[in-house]
Amino acid sequence: MDQASDQTHIESIINSSALLRSIDMMGVGIAITDPKLKDNPLVYVNQGFEKITGYKREDVLMRNSRFLQGEETDKRHLGVIRQAIKEGRADTVTIKNYRKDGTTFWNQFIISPILNSDGELIYFIGLQFDVTEEIEDRNASKQRIRQLTYFDSVTDLLTMNRFNAVMKSSLQRTKNEQKTAAVLRVNLNRFRYINESYGERTGNELLKEVGDRMRASFPEGTPICRSFADEFIILLSELSDPLQIHKMACGLSEALRPSYLVNGEKIHIGFGMGISLFPDDGTDVTQLLKHAELAMKEAKLASVQEPHYFDYYLMDKLLERVQIEKKLPRALENGEFELYYQPKVDSSSLTLTGYEALIRWNDPTTDGYYPLPSSLWRKTPDLLCNLESGSCVKHAERIRLGKRLVILSCQSPSTSQRYNSGILDSYIS
Repeated sequence: MDQASDQTHIESIINSSALLRSIDMMGVGIAITDPKLKDNPLVYVNQGFEKITGYKREDVLMRNSRFLQGEETDKRHLGVIRQAIKEGRADTVTIKNYRKDGTTFWNQFIISPILNSDGELIYFIGLQFDVTEEIEDRNASKQRIRQLTYFDSVTDLLTMNRFNAVMKSSLQRTKNEQKTAAVLRVNLNRFRYINESYGERTGNELLKEVGDRMRASFPEGTPICRSFADEFIILLSELSDPLQIHKMACGLSEALRPSYLVNGEKIHIGFGMGISLFPDDGTDVTQLLKHAELAMKEAKLASVQEPHYFDYYLMDKLLERVQIEKKLPRALENGEFELYYQPKVDSSSLTLTGYEALIRWNDPTTDGYYPLPSSLWRKTPDLLCNLESGSCVKHAERIRLGKRLVILSCQSPSTSQRYNSGILDSYIS
């Protein structure tokens, strides 16, 4: 059968030229192949096929349709079509194809067998729908969702959830390769005051600059996240030389120290940096993050802007603090706190200028008295401000311990009288 008679035969099967014209107007592509011929070639294509692919009918007839495939064509999608042909059944797949000019399009392809009156397979027919716009819109939506899920909206660094997932897989690779890794936590000092003084927009610009400096300090692809408003975490993994960690951490310190330009003003932002090492300081995500946080807080307390490494003595300090906080409610209830006044004297005139109030804790579970740790004053003001009249000492109406111990009122006139009546003389002698 020659090509012309084959064309006539096929169109007679479809049975209506009006139907063909209607399909062409809809922009639907039709392609028919003959499985009885070698390589299952195309024996009919319509105008819709020509419009979608850019190929003319004479360019493609008696050729296998693999010319529509390219590097970005998914072999799994091709497998769906091949399996349908092999089994002589219908199927649907959305596949990336190539036009004649080399551009790609997404083809929703429906393939179905054509059987004669005896149920024998004589042709395969394929319907083509160009769904490029829909697929690209869907992919763009997925990308936007991924961006919001994986990346911080202010700095474009990783979110905490994404960072945790990346860190988990990176640590596994580091373990398999018997290498080392490190977690660096950086917290900016007094960033809240920037927001309050200059506004959130300016604060966000500062955070972006911090993020940019961090990115520039490490190899491309290094996982960096903004875990909180003013806190950042960096993962250095799969390192052969542990000395690289200190070198890169010092490099980051140097990068963060220069001033930032905020509303035309140069300002300096201090920071604390804590480091935990894998596997010495922990072997999982939670341990390493927590230990790096403890080291970072210690660096901030010491007001140093150099890398501060985790040490297990920090865990002892944490446990001590937890134990103290657990005992404080009982101490308040039992009146275990005692208040002492210490005179302030002008050394030139020996004049009494005021008093300092010192609070001591008479803890029955320890030996004698000891002062409350200053770090506890700063970290637990809400708990400690419950020291009120009658609960611990009789000379104070209310004692509030926040960043420092503050005496709001002291109504005992006998205090100054006692100091003025001789105790002061013995104090300065």
